[in-house]
Amino acid sequence: MKKILDKCTEFDPNNRFQSVDELKAALTDSPRRPIKFFAAIFFAVFIFMTINFTATTDNATYTKNPPVVMNLPLSIGEVKLGDSLDNVRKIFGAENEIRASEDFPNAFYHEYKDVVVTVKDNFVTAVATYTDAVKDNRGIRQGDSAQKVFDVYGEEGWKIDSEDGETFYEYPFEAADGTLAVMRFAIKNNLVEYMSLRVENKN
Repeated sequence: MKKILDKCTEFDPNNRFQSVDELKAALTDSPRRPIKFFAAIFFAVFIFMTINFTATTDNATYTKNPPVVMNLPLSIGEVKLGDSLDNVRKIFGAENEIRASEDFPNAFYHEYKDVVVTVKDNFVTAVATYTDAVKDNRGIRQGDSAQKVFDVYGEEGWKIDSEDGETFYEYPFEAADGTLAVMRFAIKNNLVEYMSLRVENKN
């Protein structure tokens, strides 16, 4: 049951359940909210049937396993999802460039030498590395071996094989505000090409 609850946000395109707690509440509150109760039942059954699957798209093959529950907040270069823009500037200083996102309304890419930070409404929604000068708070950085990633994070996350030879290992977790977040490691030739943190569907 825990695996079903952990995956509730991934398979809910209408965002009716923003967290595990919301799905739990819907499953136990059927007399007062029958529509949401039956929606919760539907997603629970659907998730149970798809807890492990592989799907092919034009450019990648996805293998999704049960999410991994991280035991501590994740960060890159000391920046966490949900941090303020002021805090980012305290850590990295002034940006080299600020670009408006073409994909996400009201989001901006704050470019630094070693990282790019996505900010929306003055809060961090994503961080990605350019160099090995920064590391995550578990000690992983660009250039580290895939085995080091597996030793620290395990291999039970989401695996995405792309046509250009990269394999993405993604580790979903619940962010501080309860939303679904993902740590990604892009692996090529058994080395970390880059790593990123993002809030799902919030960029």
